[in-house]
Amino acid sequence: MAQEPEVAATASGGGEPPVLRDRYEIDPAKPLPGLDMPNAHAFRVTDKRNGQRALYALVCDGPLPPRTSAMRTLRGVSAPGLVPLVEWGVVDWPPIDGRCVAVVYERPLGGRLMKSEDEVFQPVPDQSFAKIIWRPLIAGLTELQGRSIAHRAIRPTNLYWMDREQTRIALGDCTTSPPAYDQPVGCETIESGMASREGRGGGYYPDDMYALGATLVIASVGNDPLAGVAPEAIVSAKIANGSYSTVVGDERVPLGVIELVRGLLVDDQEQRWSLETIELWTNGRRMNPMQTRQEKRAQRPFVFRGAEYYTRRALAHALSQDWETGVQPIMEGKVETWLRRGLELGDLADSVGNVVRAANVTAKDVGPVRDMAVAAVLTLMDPRAPIRYGKVRVHMEAFGTAMACTLAMRGDIRPYIDLIQRDITKTWIAAQEAFSSDFGRFDAEFKDLRTYLVQTSKGGGIERCLYEMNESLPCRSALLRNQCVLEIGDLLPALEWVAAKADQKQSPADRHVVAFVAARYPKDTMGQIHALNDEDPRKAALGVLSLLAVLQWKLGPESLPGLAAWLGSQMAPAINSYHSRERRKRIEKELPKVVRKGSLPDLYFLLDDSKERQLDLDGFLAARQQYAQAAQQVAALESGNYRVSETSERLGQQTAASVSVAIAIVTIVFVSISRLI
Repeated sequence: MAQEPEVAATASGGGEPPVLRDRYEIDPAKPLPGLDMPNAHAFRVTDKRNGQRALYALVCDGPLPPRTSAMRTLRGVSAPGLVPLVEWGVVDWPPIDGRCVAVVYERPLGGRLMKSEDEVFQPVPDQSFAKIIWRPLIAGLTELQGRSIAHRAIRPTNLYWMDREQTRIALGDCTTSPPAYDQPVGCETIESGMASREGRGGGYYPDDMYALGATLVIASVGNDPLAGVAPEAIVSAKIANGSYSTVVGDERVPLGVIELVRGLLVDDQEQRWSLETIELWTNGRRMNPMQTRQEKRAQRPFVFRGAEYYTRRALAHALSQDWETGVQPIMEGKVETWLRRGLELGDLADSVGNVVRAANVTAKDVGPVRDMAVAAVLTLMDPRAPIRYGKVRVHMEAFGTAMACTLAMRGDIRPYIDLIQRDITKTWIAAQEAFSSDFGRFDAEFKDLRTYLVQTSKGGGIERCLYEMNESLPCRSALLRNQCVLEIGDLLPALEWVAAKADQKQSPADRHVVAFVAARYPKDTMGQIHALNDEDPRKAALGVLSLLAVLQWKLGPESLPGLAAWLGSQMAPAINSYHSRERRKRIEKELPKVVRKGSLPDLYFLLDDSKERQLDLDGFLAARQQYAQAAQQVAALESGNYRVSETSERLGQQTAASVSVAIAIVTIVFVSISRLI
């Protein structure tokens, strides 16, 4: 079966550079550090069909999962304001002795607009700013929106000059890292800035518009006004003063762009300028950017760690920053009292009080119940903020990405398990002030995740949750380290490659492999997964073989001799389950021939042919019956109770008489002959 075009690739042998799609030669010996991304390194690329073409590749050799879905969407797209993504796929990568995702782009010849966040550079003149900077970027975002994809990597250090004269600007890569993972907090909305880097999520078009606004400020003044400011301080300043005041600071934004920037940096997502609004504005329609509606302020402040807080969002953010200290005023009811008396929010105070009292009744000591209650209270106080639970800061749409990143960075994944088991979605949905069509999707997803967590056998557990929530996550099995198995069709070839190096006593179907198959190819494999979890060693061994045999039968490749040998060495329970010694010897004799052929279905039929099984069982039952009869006769003879049947007795008498007559005749003949002699 042909591989998916997104992952098909070849690698040249003899130490030559790897080649993507038999066309794009990526040279590991020619890095381009000026084009590196945080999770990928850049290398020179040669197009075998057009050697004059300026290309480069970003090789995702970092630990984080790339956005392969975005790669599929953007491949071949050529539009103003975007660095064209030419091709992508998985290539053999000699530096790690494995395989990596590689993304080939047209190479910007003029370098980056801004090399680092603290760089000071000469901005584009005011009279040229619209033509050279923001109009091409708007065109690029329009193309992305038409393809239903959010960029989530709009920042000054990810803008490139496509020509040496630096007249054509373009948005750079957005595929080699999780969405918004590498974004500076200044370019992210308040809600996104509150989340951890892995918990920001794919976001929506308004998030890109906000990032564009912050980027235009920096591009127009020639420096980042927030350079060197701590991320938490930036978020707190945005909450207190608004994004526009925080991002612009004391800098002078050109008059021609100030209105645009004000519209893009509106904190209320509903009022933030969209592409349609910008088009109206550029066509001469007067647009007055709406000022963010001020949150209700308390009559008296809530004092926490020596600071005064007048709004529930500011207080919730402060409480979440010092989790252990923030627990006390919440669980002691002080926050509830302040909400009721200071802000006069009786319904909210009642909800907070119910959560706290239920938690205090269930468990007064430190533990997940208390932490979940605090998370629920913070969500009620600020529904637009990320879910905050211990050290976890994650938006609902980023839950799967955050789990995958945490696993990749060897972090603690237990808080995510707690959030799934305790059904954080119901608390989050109940706290939202406006209905969203995503509510039903989130609720259904987490219901499925709880079902998978209950399944502790292979094919379930947290591994299944990871692959169900991350369609582009490669298989994380330790057996397949550095193999970058993205598609189900790549699994068997990867296992074939590792078969020569793997411990033959270890099963090729570990928890991650089975979960990966269950999530990517459940249609024809659930029966086999159930079998490989059986306590009977024979059924378990045949279950593993049948699972991989189904994949080879459906997806190929035709021959897997290494994997067949690996599995064959583990089939002793299946062979020994035959009763006939001759049949076992015959199977052991034929096994090497089938292994060399590399056909897992043939190997399975050799070991578990239904007709052979039935013949073996019939023969065993017949032999057992004969043995039982013989044992009864021996016992009867030994006890003296053995009685011969009348038929047998009559037959014995007749036989004895015949033998006696024959002996008599022979004796007479011999005597007569002796006398004559």
